[in-house]
Formats: sequence, C-alpha cells, structure tokens
Amino acid sequence: MDKQSTTIAKIIAFAAVVLLCAGVPHFWHDRAQKAPRILLDPRSANLLPDNVGSYSVRNRSNFIEFDSLEQVAIYSDKSGAETVQADLRLNSGHNGLNCYIARGIPVVWSGLEEVQAADSTAIFDVKILKGASVVTGGYSMYLLAATQCNATKCTENLMPIEDRIGIRLGAPAVVGNGVEAVPLSIVIESSSATASKDQLIRQLRVFMKDMPLVPLGQYSALQAASHEQAMHNK
Repeated sequence: MDKQSTTIAKIIAFAAVVLLCAGVPHFWHDRAQKAPRILLDPRSANLLPDNVGSYSVRNRSNFIEFDSLEQVAIYSDKSGAETVQADLRLNSGHNGLNCYIARGIPVVWSGLEEVQAADSTAIFDVKILKGASVVTGGYSMYLLAATQCNATKCTENLMPIEDRIGIRLGAPAVVGNGVEAVPLSIVIESSSATASKDQLIRQLRVFMKDMPLVPLGQYSALQAASHEQAMHNK
C-alpha cells in the first residue's frame, strides 16, 4: 500500500471511530428535537461532489442512524499531501467532532471566518486544535469548521466547548416551516507538524473556493416546500 493510500485508510478508520462515538448523543439529542425533519431524499447523495477544484474524493460513506443521514467524503489533492474531510449530517445537531476533544486534542484557537465558496459565501465557526495525529501518531494541527445553509445564506454552526470535554454543534437552524438548514463541517489535518493557524485557514479557503454550497440551500428549500405541501394536504 502506497503512502497516500495508507494515509487515507487511517483517516477513514478514525472517521469510523468518530461516527461510533457520536451515535448515542445523536440519538438522544435528535429524539428531543421538535422541528420537522429533512426527508431522506436520494437527491441528498449529490450534495458532496466527487471533485472540488484540484481535490478528488478518495472515499465516500453514507450512514443512516434512526432518522438521521450522515455523509462523509474524504478528499485529497493530486499530490496526496493535502487531505480534507467533508461531513454532512441531516436531522442532527451533532456530528461527532467532540471525539477529537475526547481523545485529548485541545482547542488552541476559535473564531468566525467568512469564506468564499464556488457559488456563494459562508460563515464558518472555526476551531484550531493541536494534538496526536491520526495519520502519523505524532503531534499535528487540526482545523474544524462548521456552517449551515438554507435557501438564502450559509451561517455559522456554532461549536461551543462544553466543560473542556467535547465540542457540540449547536442545534441546526430552522428555516421555512421549521425545516432544518443543511449543516456542513470540514476537518483538515495539517501534513506538517509546524503548520500555523493561518496556513490551515488558507487551506480551508483553497478547498472551499471550488465547493458549491447553493445545492445545500436548495435542498433545504425543497424540503421546506415538501413540508408545506404535506401540511396543506392534511
């Protein structure tokens, strides 16, 4: 197995741990939510594209948990040196990022960033973490970024730090008729132990400038319209 394949395999393995770690919190949090759910429409499979600029999907996974759908796409550039994980979860206020903190990887910087996407702009809640590398076992820097999109805009999906134990994504925003916005999170692990916050944010911007976000908002609007029609037919 070549170096790039090994790197991707390790990231996939950790992504699976994140999903398992998140399972019970997803269930109890989602059970408590009263907002109408986004329907698990097959068209949602196209919300994470196969290619984002110079990045291509190396692995893609879909997970259905109760009435929640999680899509994970792991992208790498042509050199294989830069890897980005995109995570989209419908009908859930969590996405498992708290597992990084649970593994002893602390937040060293937090802030909001306005980022240009391929077809719009988005506000991300960004966390920079430093700790054990998923890939090398040494120390590395991570960037976690979260946004949520409705028909008109993409706004920050806040990740409050709870008792220094974990990161919890705030409950998804609700749009027309109470249907949730579509949340997107991005995870980047630096390939260099000496990477800075600015370098990680720059990589986020490079990746996102070719990532279309309008389809996420359109999907949310589609579900709002479907919900309105269903209510009208009652």
